[in-house]
Amino acid sequence: MARSRLAQEVTAFLGGHHLEVTRATRGERAVEPWMWLNAPGHRRLRELDDLAATTPLDAEADTFEWADSRALICAELVRRAGGDEDLLTFIQTEHVVPLELELVGKPGLTPWSLAQLTLAVLSRTSEV
Repeated sequence: MARSRLAQEVTAFLGGHHLEVTRATRGERAVEPWMWLNAPGHRRLRELDDLAATTPLDAEADTFEWADSRALICAELVRRAGGDEDLLTFIQTEHVVPLELELVGKPGLTPWSLAQLTLAVLSRTSEV
């Protein structure tokens, strides 16, 4: 891997844009389920709020897609942080990022299982 590509991937990962960069550089088939947790694990409150709002959850829908999973996780993070960036960073560092790293390369995740697993992990955080 070229040095500039590695730097691009690391920057994307730490900035919460790994999914988008992977899609753009390697295509949709290269996207792995854990990558849907990258934005919730690394982005700031305003961005998470935007992600939660871009995919409104529809209780009547027949499907639950990856974007729905990410939106649900982002909405829960925004709710738990209560507008406090420092609290969000703590929750991300202590709970979301470790889960993200644990899920790298794990097969069998579905959008619903990713959401449920992440919400279970977040339930270990105290309410604001």
